[in-house]
Amino acid sequence: MFPYSGVFPELKDEFRQGFLLGLGGAAAAGSAAATPVAAAPTVLAEFIQNGDLKTTEQALQKLFFYERVDVVAGIVGNCVLHDLLPTLERAQAPLIVHNLGGHFPGRYLSSPYLFYNSLHLWKSEWAMGKWAQARYGGVPAVSLSLYEAGYHFLESFKNGAGASGAETLTLNVMRREDGPADPLPLVRFLEEQQPPYSHVLVSGPEAERFLSYYDASPIRDSVPLTSHPFLGAEHIPFASTWIASLDTPGNRAFVSAYLSAHGAEPSVFAMLGYESGLALSGLNASGPRLSRTQIVAHLSTASPIGPRGPIRLSSQPVTAPQPVYLCRGTAVLERLDDTSTEDPAFAHLQEVATGWANPYLCV
Repeated sequence: MFPYSGVFPELKDEFRQGFLLGLGGAAAAGSAAATPVAAAPTVLAEFIQNGDLKTTEQALQKLFFYERVDVVAGIVGNCVLHDLLPTLERAQAPLIVHNLGGHFPGRYLSSPYLFYNSLHLWKSEWAMGKWAQARYGGVPAVSLSLYEAGYHFLESFKNGAGASGAETLTLNVMRREDGPADPLPLVRFLEEQQPPYSHVLVSGPEAERFLSYYDASPIRDSVPLTSHPFLGAEHIPFASTWIASLDTPGNRAFVSAYLSAHGAEPSVFAMLGYESGLALSGLNASGPRLSRTQIVAHLSTASPIGPRGPIRLSSQPVTAPQPVYLCRGTAVLERLDDTSTEDPAFAHLQEVATGWANPYLCV
């Protein structure tokens, strides 16, 4: 199931390419020899528009009850996902969900039929907050678009900065406009405030415009910035659980295989698809067709080594064991302290889904 993404226009093809590469048992350092699920698996592509509940629920019901597929994999946001659990329980069939992790994945997602794979941006935002506050100190400014404000970035960054001693922060949010959003006010706010640093959360066209304003402003030399992986600036540090240049055996194997197969560097959605395909690749389909129950049982315990380390997709509970790295451009600078889904600071997000319904960056 694929939504439309203005930021990732090739999302469908990139995800499917990565998924099939992993599903075919592509080599991953440290993993046991894999038996491909099938020589030529049948893959259906279902469009779910912007990932709203009605469209996604109808697509899931069609795939499980009409097409009778064995497993569904797709890009789904957490707030919608929570309301899909009754459909999974009725179908007793596996759904592997992928997203960039703008929302904290609380216990409200738990189901034996739900498998969850994410970049876990909420976690890297926490790590960025802890690192940036230790590096720069003072009262930071968080500058973000209205869109990014609908996720848990601010909450996560605030918790991380607090772990390094921050007691308060300044919040700058772009106002809603009928036409293209203009990030110039964010730069003007920073020129007035002169904070010790600002964490900037904008992406897509707004990010390009923000960077042009920032680079032309005097604060470029006085107010350092940090961001998430999708600002798109070579000189501004960010934190992430994965970038293509990550130097691990599993990632080198993945990037090499993807480059060889497709002639391009993989995107984050290709990586997420690859990890989930790799988790399925241990299934032995040389005999009779496997049941949904057998696939669920396999996914519940599978733990091959992928680009970011061992892969665990179970949602009972959702975990986020992947390390977080400080990056700048394509360089990985160091591994950062990080947090877990059991962090008490996120206790209020364990039982309820809040924020935008669509998966992050898929608009």
